[in-house]
Order: sequence, then C-alpha cells, then structure tokens
Amino acid sequence: MTIDHDARAVRAPATTSRGWTPVIALAGGIALLVASEFLPASVLPALAGDLGISEGTAGLAVAATAIAGAVTAPSIAVLLPRTDRRRVLVALLVAGAVANLAVALAPHFAVLLAGRLVLGIAIAGYWAFALGVGTHAVPGRSGLVSAAITFGVSVATVVGVPVASLVSDVIGWRAAFAGAAAL
Repeated sequence: MTIDHDARAVRAPATTSRGWTPVIALAGGIALLVASEFLPASVLPALAGDLGISEGTAGLAVAATAIAGAVTAPSIAVLLPRTDRRRVLVALLVAGAVANLAVALAPHFAVLLAGRLVLGIAIAGYWAFALGVGTHAVPGRSGLVSAAITFGVSVATVVGVPVASLVSDVIGWRAAFAGAAAL
C-alpha cells in the first residue's frame, strides 16, 4: 500500500518591508500613548506639591485616564464605523499630545484631570483601531502584528516611567508632560 502525500510547503503570505511600516508606526503610537498613561506615576509627589493637593488626590490623574478609556473603548469603533482609520489614528495621537500639553500647562487640578480624561479616550480609540489597521496592512500575520504592536506597550512600560522620573527630577514634572506632548 502506498500513500501519496501532497508535499507542497504551506507558506505565509509574502509581505514587503513597506507592509510592516504601518505596524511599526502603530507600535510607536501605542508606546507614546501608554507612556503618557503611566507618566503621572513617576511624578506624583512633585505634581501633588506643585498643585497643592494630596498625593492620593493626584493619583486620580492615573485613575481618570483608565476610567475614561474603559468607558469609551467599547463605543469608539461603533461611533466611527466608516471613518478612514488612518485619519482617526492620527487624530487620536494629536488628541493625546494636546492632552499632555494641557496637563503640562494646567494651572489647577481640574484642568489636569480634563487632560487626563482626553488622554484616556485617545488611548481607548487608538487600541480600538490599531490592531485592525495593522492586520490589514500585513494580512495573514495577525499574531505577529499583534505582538509587534503590543511590544510598544512593553517599551512604554519599561522605559517611559524611569525617563519621565528623570526628566521630572532634572527639569520638573511639567517638562515631562511637555516632552510627551512634543513626541
């Protein structure tokens, strides 16, 4: 008895380096937004002292971002179903930059909190669209695309907080947020 096996190799779809450029950009975008999300944790005592609030109250700057993201994440893609995803992603990065600038210039805690809420919405929206855009850019590689984009989160978590803390110690906490806005 002979068994004839089809020995053709199964290959993943071919991609060019151009296909990965959007994925790298998406990973960079998520890295910037997530670094901004955790930034207050590295500057909390200085932020609280400057604004004349307790460190516990200043901690709401982190919580507000997370809450805004959790509340808005499920609705963003539903509210913008036919919108050009690239434009939405760029607008969300701009919103994140404006939010960081508002925090850097905040004369009081209410303005800072408003900026953090906007940042939470920007992060939620970016997450809602980034993976879909990435997998569309490199079809057939969704696992690798997801890993590449979420690598940006790892970079932000490992690098963002210490760098922001250093900037805060040397120049001030407002400079850390201004720097995040400029990036």
